[in-house]
Amino acid sequence: MLDCIDAGLVLFIDATEGGTKVDNFEFQQQGFDNGVFHSTHALSPGQLLSHYKRVLKLQPPPAFVLAVPGEVFELGSEMSAHTRRSCESAWKFIAPLLKCNEPAVWLDRLMEIKHSK
Repeated sequence: MLDCIDAGLVLFIDATEGGTKVDNFEFQQQGFDNGVFHSTHALSPGQLLSHYKRVLKLQPPPAFVLAVPGEVFELGSEMSAHTRRSCESAWKFIAPLLKCNEPAVWLDRLMEIKHSK
């Protein structure tokens, strides 16, 4: 959470369990999740942003989530071929954005994706 202070934006990368929720990869803006949680051990990105705002009394930076399907989560296991292809596609998508710390550029790219679907 403290890594977010003074950040221009935040990118969460999520291995989406099940592999069926996300076909290749998914990119979206992350909002707040004001749901009740009893521990900070495992927070969703939205819960972390809400916690940031509540604890630090600061507006968190704009945040985005890049979700890639995951199929095998055992320690030391190889990635599946599907997950590997999805990671490669996600990297090609996100690499140019990582060179830019302007939320407006990220939002423009998000709109391009939504309009292309």
